Amino acid sequence: MKTEELYSKIKALILSDKIQFPDIFEIIPAKTISEDCGFDWVIFKHKLDNLHLFTLNEMMTIANTIRIPFRYMLQLVRKARGDEEINIL
Repeated sequence: MKTEELYSKIKALILSDKIQFPDIFEIIPAKTISEDCGFDWVIFKHKLDNLHLFTLNEMMTIANTIRIPFRYMLQLVRKARGDEEINIL
């Protein structure tokens, strides 16, 4: 499958609330997303193990790459980190 098709698949799963943040990388490898976002792979890999290190700008970049609204990305990361549930309109 082409990367664009995989991103479309991830987008559909995220928007239908059928996938969690770490599970995204079972569809598209983390290294591919890191490269597509222009992130340093070593730093990105470290941040995947320490989700609290992701900045809002990095989450925005990932959301733009996957083509989902930022609020969905923020919700995914917060849920993966175990943050308190906050509704974002």
